[in-house]
Amino acid sequence: MDWFLHSGTAAARLARTLVEVILSWLIANLGDIFGFFSLDPTVKALIISALTVLITAILGFINDNREKDDEDTD
Repeated sequence: MDWFLHSGTAAARLARTLVEVILSWLIANLGDIFGFFSLDPTVKALIISALTVLITAILGFINDNREKDDEDTD
């Protein structure tokens, strides 16, 4: 988990990006998956984009907090 959240390698960044997009897609399509409601494809695209940005920001905050914690322990 530490590798996934804090590594700056290309493989870790690719893995984080894929997870972000998959989570965003699943959330945007929950209505269709469970048959609750159906959204316009344009709205789904906006939701996926917004969620990807939000998840990216959350992971960035986690990484920033990790770097601050490392500096405090030195």
